[in-house]
Amino acid sequence: MNSVPLDHNVLNGLFEYFQKIFIGGTGVLKSPALSLFGIVLVIDLLLAILLNLGEIDNIKLLVKKTLKYGFIYGAIFYFPKILSYILDGFKWVGNAAGTGSLTSQALANPSIMTYHGLQFVEVIFARIGNMFAFMSNPMIAIPYLILGLLIFFSLCFIGIQIFLTYLEFYIVAVLSLILIPFGANKYTSFIAQKAGNAVFSLGVKIMVLAFISAAMTPLLENWALPQNFDINHVLYLSAASLTLAYLSWHAPNVVSTLMSGMPSFNASSVVSPVISTANSAVVTAATMGAGAPAAAMAAGGSSAGSAVKAATKTTS
Repeated sequence: MNSVPLDHNVLNGLFEYFQKIFIGGTGVLKSPALSLFGIVLVIDLLLAILLNLGEIDNIKLLVKKTLKYGFIYGAIFYFPKILSYILDGFKWVGNAAGTGSLTSQALANPSIMTYHGLQFVEVIFARIGNMFAFMSNPMIAIPYLILGLLIFFSLCFIGIQIFLTYLEFYIVAVLSLILIPFGANKYTSFIAQKAGNAVFSLGVKIMVLAFISAAMTPLLENWALPQNFDINHVLYLSAASLTLAYLSWHAPNVVSTLMSGMPSFNASSVVSPVISTANSAVVTAATMGAGAPAAAMAAGGSSAGSAVKAATKTTS
């Protein structure tokens, strides 16, 4: 069992530990995924032949199915490599859009942020002095202590955000391997599509964090408290750290929401056009000389349609 160092590299150690488990999971799930793909393939091929006998060109159908099956088989068989290329591609785009100064390992190292946080805390705590000085001047030392911890936890939050985002990507991507075979059948292809959308959405989130990390790391490396700093310097540094922490949390969520955002679709959007069309048809029939009974039916139909429409709006 791999050991996780209990120092400023603890987040990176945890990330490498889980990363090895998830990458190993792709090898474990490959064989069941191929078996499931064979079952779905046979079912889909039999349904395609039985439901389209004599209606379409069998050669054209066979070519179409062969291309689809070959693509899905390749996606399953080479899934670890494809996953690595996807992740590296998103990280490269984010890093290039930033400063482009970080390596691929540094982009996936959440301990960099905690390291910078510890550096700031050490300088601030050194200013506080020993416990005797702290107890003798509590009104002076406590603000330094609180702001120092705030700076540390803000930068730790950025590292934790990076750590969790990468783990989310690996969890969803690895478990999506068993869902890819369902793409062989048109009636179950939505399962594979949702898995692919989830992987792509988390990849975009990693790209945003890579961009933020690439732009943020040089800034943190150049930040340094002056030799004779006071509480104002620490206060400004804490405000900047909180801003960066909020940015690392808010920006990926906004992009992820935009990627997964869909227009509102409820019962009213379906029923209302149908009712409007029915009302128009009934009223038109009444005005074309269908007589008093038809006019009465038109009025009744219009009232009923309005009632159903109002009820639909209320329930939706």
